Amino acid sequence: MSEIKIRKLNRRDIFLLYCWFNDKENLQFKIKTKYKILFRNHKVWLLNFIKNKTGFIWIIKYKNKDVGNIRLNKLFYKTYEIDIFIMKEFRSLKIASKSLIKVENNLKKGSVIHSYVKKNNLRSYKFFIKNNFSLFNTNKEVWFLKKHV
Repeated sequence: MSEIKIRKLNRRDIFLLYCWFNDKENLQFKIKTKYKILFRNHKVWLLNFIKNKTGFIWIIKYKNKDVGNIRLNKLFYKTYEIDIFIMKEFRSLKIASKSLIKVENNLKKGSVIHSYVKKNNLRSYKFFIKNNFSLFNTNKEVWFLKKHV
């Protein structure tokens, strides 16, 4: 039996996601958010995300502990932008790669996943390349990768 499981987000995860989002190391790699966000703003955003069904969030469990998440923001029909977070102490265990496969298996055939990676985040870029994403475009600050599922 796999030690890695994914489960859909529930409302009890609001504070957990808030803490992960505001992780100091994580913030330096964010494209849209430069500073920590307030809990009330996060709560409003997340409840709207759930209510409006603008994507999916899965909590990643390793040995029955919540260790990260994968978020897919819906851009168009069967087209998503991905964000992945794994707690630092659980990186290098292939948890993100195995969880990504599980998420992809939940998507409709023909779906496309986009990833925007800041150029200061070489580890993330290598992760997506290793997981069969292709470099689609680039600029001075960001790599744009995508994968057809």
